Amino acid sequence: MRTRNSARLLIINSLDQVLLFKFSHRHDALAGKTYWATPGGEVEPRETFEQGAIRELKEETGIYVDNVGASLAEHTFEMTLPSGEVVVARER
Repeated sequence: MRTRNSARLLIINSLDQVLLFKFSHRHDALAGKTYWATPGGEVEPRETFEQGAIRELKEETGIYVDNVGASLAEHTFEMTLPSGEVVVARER
């Protein structure tokens, strides 16, 4: 089973609101599942978690930052992707 490294970002605005995306799967391996997630995604080969976080934030929100700050947590777990592939997800 492959390991999928992902960078996740905790974005909090001046009103202490947290940015979350709602995912509702209808036509893939996760059909019928709905969940909320922070911005982020898979870290590309030869990319650090920090570089991946900056890229994902820009791709998903249009927000560009030079620095994402310190890593707050790391979580490793088994996860099924929308494609049906089961991976060891390592999120930071």
